[in-house]
Amino acid sequence: MHIPDPNTAPWGVFEELKGQKFYKFNEVRDKISELTDKVAGRNKGIVDKPIILTVYSPTCPDLTLIDLPGACPYYINKFRDYKNSSAGIRSAS
Repeated sequence: MHIPDPNTAPWGVFEELKGQKFYKFNEVRDKISELTDKVAGRNKGIVDKPIILTVYSPTCPDLTLIDLPGACPYYINKFRDYKNSSAGIRSAS
């Protein structure tokens, strides 16, 4: 989310972790890995529950990206119905 004050440091907020702001983006990366393990399991199976992260910054545009935990090129090749498993999330956005 774009914030108009150019002197404000960027931060991220995970929908699942209400009230916690992350100002260090290496911590955001680590939290994404932790939540992916929690949601998709250690084997990183594809699941239809997204991890929602909102980044607030004076230098970024408003943009929505959807990353399904466990989805990566390896799994896309492995699971032929990836398109079907993600269709519900795409239509809900």
